[in-house]
Amino acid sequence: MIYSEPAYDKIFIGLFLCIVCFTSCDEIQIKKLKREGVIGKAKITDCNTRSKGSGVILDYTFTVEGKKITGKQSYYELKSQVCRELLYREVSIIYSEDRPEENRLMISENDFKKLGYPYPDSLKWTDRYYKEW
Repeated sequence: MIYSEPAYDKIFIGLFLCIVCFTSCDEIQIKKLKREGVIGKAKITDCNTRSKGSGVILDYTFTVEGKKITGKQSYYELKSQVCRELLYREVSIIYSEDRPEENRLMISENDFKKLGYPYPDSLKWTDRYYKEW
């Protein structure tokens, strides 16, 4: 019986392509939201710590033309202590007018920078909850 060497190079290439695809999809969505996005308000309905303590997952809802939209967004850079401060607060959201399911919360300074908006003073209080990398 002939055994082949493990296909590490194929596995590495596959993982690399997955990362590139994920990053590209994210960038495409950001570009679309920059071009066509509508700014609104979303309410944080739940906040959970990610596994291994690497940030938080925020659940949120917002309404567009009477339709309630729900979503989740991960923030790897936020400390879990932010949960008690963000829960049930309204925050900015940007969404696609024709597909509101395509949306992003706008909480961090980085969120605003990516989308080309100035970071509001009203969110500066969140700065103390960001992890030092």
